Amino acid sequence: MHKVKKNWVVISLLSFTLLGVNITLQNEHSFLLFGTQPVSAADVSVSGYDGSAHWPYDTSTKTLTFDGAGTLAGGSLFYGHNIPVEVEHIVFAQKVAAVADSSYLFSTLEGTGSHLESIDQLENFDTQNVTNMAGMFYGISKLTSLDLSNFDTSKVNDMSNMFLP
Repeated sequence: MHKVKKNWVVISLLSFTLLGVNITLQNEHSFLLFGTQPVSAADVSVSGYDGSAHWPYDTSTKTLTFDGAGTLAGGSLFYGHNIPVEVEHIVFAQKVAAVADSSYLFSTLEGTGSHLESIDQLENFDTQNVTNMAGMFYGISKLTSLDLSNFDTSKVNDMSNMFLP
């Protein structure tokens, strides 16, 4: 049984690599990987790309930061990546462009139990080409305020259910 668990971890990490997600194991604790020192899930750093926009995840602050300029892939953030984190904060530290269909963009984070509490530096989130914002923040119940004053909605034709809890 122990060998099966090790193989599952190896396969999972390989899957993350194929999906453009980097896993860095940092400290020793609870399970073995590749015959190295034991590590715990709390000591796993995650980074990757959504489209061409790079993001690292800080496990201590539960903050995902877009630290590289780029364009999101479209669809929900991290859809299909099964990111093993509870994102509480998102920061757009660099200019990141949204695609035309940005419907349900942040709603995938609802699947983690709706931990998202804040999205900061939205002035760096470029929405000038967005036509669909339907359900963009759907199900994100802990997110209680947003500064959308820099959102360019001049091309948007669908905002239905944008803030549906």
